Amino acid sequence: MNTIPGEESIGYDCRILPDYDLEEIKIEMKKIAKSIEIDFGVKIEVEILQNIQAPKPTPADSEIVKLLKKSIKKILNIDAITIGIGGGTVAADFRMLGYNAAIWSTIDTTMHAPNEYSIIKNTLNDAKVFADIMINSD
Repeated sequence: MNTIPGEESIGYDCRILPDYDLEEIKIEMKKIAKSIEIDFGVKIEVEILQNIQAPKPTPADSEIVKLLKKSIKKILNIDAITIGIGGGTVAADFRMLGYNAAIWSTIDTTMHAPNEYSIIKNTLNDAKVFADIMINSD
Protein backbone atom coordinates (compact mmCIF):
# COMPACT_ATOMS: atom_id res chain seq x y z
CA MET A 1 0.00 0.00 0.00
CA ASN A 2 1.33 3.46 -0.89
CA THR A 3 0.97 6.52 1.28
CA ILE A 4 0.43 9.80 -0.54
CA PRO A 5 1.13 12.87 1.60
CA GLY A 6 -1.53 15.53 1.74
CA GLU A 7 1.09 18.25 1.75
CA GLU A 8 4.57 18.52 0.29
CA SER A 9 7.23 21.21 0.65
CA ILE A 10 10.04 21.97 -1.76
CA GLY A 11 12.67 24.65 -1.54
CA TYR A 12 14.89 26.27 -4.12
CA ASP A 13 18.05 28.22 -3.45
CA CYS A 14 18.15 30.49 -6.49
CA ARG A 15 21.20 32.71 -6.71
CA ILE A 16 20.16 35.06 -9.50
CA LEU A 17 23.00 36.79 -11.32
CA PRO A 18 22.91 40.60 -11.62
CA ASP A 19 22.04 40.45 -15.34
CA TYR A 20 18.56 39.18 -14.48
CA ASP A 21 15.78 41.20 -12.88
CA LEU A 22 14.59 39.47 -9.72
CA GLU A 23 10.99 40.63 -10.15
CA GLU A 24 10.83 39.15 -13.65
CA ILE A 25 12.18 35.83 -12.32
CA LYS A 26 9.54 35.75 -9.57
CA ILE A 27 6.74 36.49 -12.06
CA GLU A 28 7.92 33.63 -14.27
CA MET A 29 8.16 31.26 -11.30
CA LYS A 30 4.58 32.09 -10.31
CA LYS A 31 3.40 31.48 -13.89
CA ILE A 32 5.04 28.05 -13.85
CA ALA A 33 3.48 27.24 -10.47
CA LYS A 34 0.04 28.29 -11.80
CA SER A 35 0.36 26.07 -14.87
CA ILE A 36 1.27 23.10 -12.64
CA GLU A 37 -1.77 23.83 -10.46
CA ILE A 38 -3.99 23.72 -13.54
CA ASP A 39 -2.34 20.66 -15.11
CA PHE A 40 -2.36 18.54 -11.96
CA GLY A 41 -5.29 19.92 -9.94
CA VAL A 42 -3.11 20.94 -7.00
CA LYS A 43 -2.67 24.08 -4.94
CA ILE A 44 0.80 25.68 -4.83
CA GLU A 45 1.76 28.37 -2.37
CA VAL A 46 4.93 30.31 -3.17
CA GLU A 47 6.77 31.83 -0.23
CA ILE A 48 9.85 33.99 -0.81
CA LEU A 49 12.16 33.69 2.19
CA GLN A 50 14.91 35.99 0.94
CA ASN A 51 14.52 38.66 -1.70
CA ILE A 52 17.77 40.41 -2.61
CA GLN A 53 18.51 41.71 -6.09
CA ALA A 54 22.14 41.01 -6.91
CA PRO A 55 24.13 44.23 -7.26
CA LYS A 56 25.78 45.15 -10.54
CA PRO A 57 29.06 43.33 -11.12
CA THR A 58 32.38 45.04 -10.61
CA PRO A 59 33.68 46.21 -14.00
CA ALA A 60 36.49 44.03 -15.36
CA ASP A 61 38.56 47.17 -15.96
CA SER A 62 38.18 48.50 -12.39
CA GLU A 63 41.27 49.27 -10.34
CA ILE A 64 40.67 46.44 -7.84
CA VAL A 65 40.36 43.84 -10.62
CA LYS A 66 43.55 45.14 -12.27
CA LEU A 67 45.43 44.98 -8.95
CA LEU A 68 44.12 41.49 -8.20
CA LYS A 69 45.05 40.14 -11.64
CA LYS A 70 48.51 41.70 -11.41
CA SER A 71 49.17 40.14 -7.99
CA ILE A 72 47.85 36.74 -9.07
CA LYS A 73 50.21 36.80 -12.03
CA LYS A 74 53.16 37.93 -9.91
CA ILE A 75 52.65 35.50 -7.02
CA LEU A 76 51.13 32.45 -8.73
CA ASN A 77 52.08 32.97 -12.37
CA ILE A 78 48.42 32.58 -13.37
CA ASP A 79 46.64 34.72 -15.95
CA ALA A 80 43.39 35.27 -14.05
CA ILE A 81 40.12 35.82 -15.87
CA THR A 82 37.07 37.66 -14.60
CA ILE A 83 33.84 35.72 -14.22
CA GLY A 84 30.69 36.08 -12.17
CA ILE A 85 29.62 33.48 -9.66
CA GLY A 86 26.19 32.59 -8.40
CA GLY A 87 27.27 32.27 -4.81
CA GLY A 88 26.82 34.74 -2.02
CA THR A 89 30.07 36.42 -1.03
CA VAL A 90 31.00 39.45 1.01
CA ALA A 91 31.86 41.16 -2.30
CA ALA A 92 28.13 41.45 -3.02
CA ASP A 93 27.64 43.35 0.24
CA PHE A 94 30.40 45.80 -0.71
CA ARG A 95 28.94 46.23 -4.22
CA MET A 96 25.52 46.98 -2.69
CA LEU A 97 27.22 49.87 -0.87
CA GLY A 98 28.67 51.16 -4.15
CA TYR A 99 32.21 49.78 -3.85
CA ASN A 100 33.92 47.81 -6.55
CA ALA A 101 34.90 44.44 -5.09
CA ALA A 102 36.53 41.30 -6.40
CA ILE A 103 37.08 37.89 -4.88
CA TRP A 104 39.77 35.29 -5.41
CA SER A 105 40.61 31.93 -3.95
CA THR A 106 42.53 28.87 -5.06
CA ILE A 107 40.16 25.95 -4.58
CA ASP A 108 39.46 22.43 -5.66
CA THR A 109 35.91 21.88 -6.91
CA THR A 110 34.53 20.55 -3.63
CA MET A 111 32.57 23.59 -2.42
CA HIS A 112 29.39 22.63 -0.54
CA ALA A 113 29.95 18.98 -1.42
CA PRO A 114 30.55 15.91 0.71
CA ASN A 115 34.12 15.87 1.99
CA GLU A 116 34.66 19.54 1.20
CA TYR A 117 38.21 20.56 2.03
CA SER A 118 40.76 23.33 1.71
CA ILE A 119 44.47 22.93 1.05
CA ILE A 120 46.63 24.96 3.43
CA LYS A 121 49.20 25.72 0.71
CA ASN A 122 46.44 27.31 -1.40
CA THR A 123 45.26 29.42 1.53
CA LEU A 124 48.80 30.62 2.20
CA ASN A 125 49.36 31.47 -1.48
CA ASP A 126 46.07 33.38 -1.58
CA ALA A 127 47.17 35.32 1.51
CA LYS A 128 50.37 36.24 -0.39
CA VAL A 129 48.25 37.53 -3.29
CA PHE A 130 46.20 39.72 -0.97
CA ALA A 131 49.30 40.97 0.86
CA ASP A 132 50.87 41.88 -2.47
CA ILE A 133 47.80 43.92 -3.39
CA MET A 134 48.06 45.85 -0.11
CA ILE A 135 51.79 46.45 -0.45
CA ASN A 136 51.67 47.54 -4.09
CA SER A 137 48.46 49.59 -4.22
CA ASP A 138 48.62 53.36 -3.89
